[in-house]
Formats: sequence, C-alpha cells, structure tokens
Amino acid sequence: MSSSTLTSADKKRLRDRRAQQALRSKKQQYTAQLEDKVAHCERYHDDSSTQHLMRVIEGLQRENEMLRRRQEGLKALVESWEELDLNPPPPLRHPITPSLLFLTLPPTTITTCPPSPNPLDLLYGTNTNPLAHAIYTHSLRRPLRDPERLAFGWLSYHYAKWLFDPSPSTFSHLPIFLHPVPEQLSIPHPASLDLLIWPEIRVNLIREWGSYTGQKDDLFGFLACCLKVRWPWGEPVLERDKGNELVVREEFLERFMCVNGWGITREFVGVYPGVVRGVDVGRVLVEVG
Repeated sequence: MSSSTLTSADKKRLRDRRAQQALRSKKQQYTAQLEDKVAHCERYHDDSSTQHLMRVIEGLQRENEMLRRRQEGLKALVESWEELDLNPPPPLRHPITPSLLFLTLPPTTITTCPPSPNPLDLLYGTNTNPLAHAIYTHSLRRPLRDPERLAFGWLSYHYAKWLFDPSPSTFSHLPIFLHPVPEQLSIPHPASLDLLIWPEIRVNLIREWGSYTGQKDDLFGFLACCLKVRWPWGEPVLERDKGNELVVREEFLERFMCVNGWGITREFVGVYPGVVRGVDVGRVLVEVG
C-alpha cells in the first residue's frame, strides 16, 4: 500500500509506531549507557578500591601529624636550649641525598624504630628493625672490620633518630664530636658529610666540596678503609648482659663515643692532605698492626 492510498487514520498509526520505535531505541541506548557507568563504577570504585584510598588518606594524615609533632618538638627543643644557654643546633639545612641510605626510608619508619639498635642487627642485618638493616646493608659496600662496622653503624643509627625525631632525648645519644658545627647549618652539602668523625674535617669538606665532588666515591671508599676505632686487634666488641643477651661492650662503647677513640691511617693523610688541613695530624694518626 502506497502512502498516497493511506487514510488519515492509517498515517497517524504509522507515525505513532515510528515514534514508539524511536522512543524504545532511545531507552535502550540510555539503559546501555547506565549499565556501562555502573560497570565502570563497580570496576574502579568497588569497596576494595575505596578502602585502599581510605588507607592512603589515613597514611597521609598520620604523616602530616608526625611532621606537625616533629615541628613542635623542634620548637620546644630550641626553646629549651635557649633557656639553658647551651646553643645546640637547629635542624640541619642540607639537601637530603641518598648518600645516607637511611634517608630513603619513610620518616615514620625511622621514628618508630627502637631508640637504640641491637648490635647484632648492625653487624649481620635484621628483619625487624628497618633502620638498622638499612645501615647494615649500606655498610656492606665498604670493607669494614666488625669494630668499625658496629661503631659507625651505632653513630649513624642515633644520628638518624635525632635527625627525624629531634628532641633532648635523641640529641643526648649523639657524641659531642657529632654535634653540628655552624658550617653544617649554613652551607648546603651532602648529608653524608655530617657523620664524619672530626668537625675540622667536616668543615674542610663542606667548604670545598666542589673540589671533591668528582672523586667522592674514591674519597669515601678510601676513608672507610683508613678510618679506625682505636681498639685492640681481635678484642671482642660484644659482651653478655645480666639477661645473657649480647650487647655492646661497655669499654668499646666508651671508646668510639669519644673523638680520641678514632684515628686515620697515614695513607689517607698522604693522599688527601687538604681534607685534614687544620687537624692535629699527630693526634688523629693511628697505626694498624
């Protein structure tokens, strides 16, 4: 039947059917779009994803709270120093570099580690103390004897605890020779220089670091070989406490916590005389035998 022979009623019914078909087609398209959106939400915004995002947010909130407490602790610490007229250092102002392996750990990880390490963790590594294990792993890059590995690891550990959680308590664990000098507070420098034993050597390297940047690997590698604790060869560095646990031997702890308990071999002085400029070389030389 051609359109010319359709009656008005037939034409109306035909228009109605076409309109209904178009409406059904739109509804089907809209339903398909809704189903796609629901599927997308189920895929990317399910409970597990939401929980993950919540955990990330909670972690950031804890990190912010930790940083806020650290800032308040620094303020209180500086105020207490001013009251006592001790003039200890404010936070160090140097670029955080990977020269110190523990600096790559999250601050919350460092602050939640024990106040002092188990000496065996510094000598042999551990699965329970991330900071001690990071220091141990880093020490494996150098051919260190147990006395130097333990002593320098112990100093690094407590320095990290003070750096990321500054307080009178953490500062009290630092030997006097590791207290920051003015150059450390005013001249940007690699963080690794802050752990050098002699303040005079730290100052020399901080002031002239540009001259040593290209040979820093050789410098630190050679220094690690030549830096020694003044401790008898083969003498134990550990002892058992009353609970039969191995701890740092008291005499050894006293030795490396004093600047006079450290020395440098004359080989290093001969190769890097500028590094020890201003140092009483006779005082720092140590003979290994």
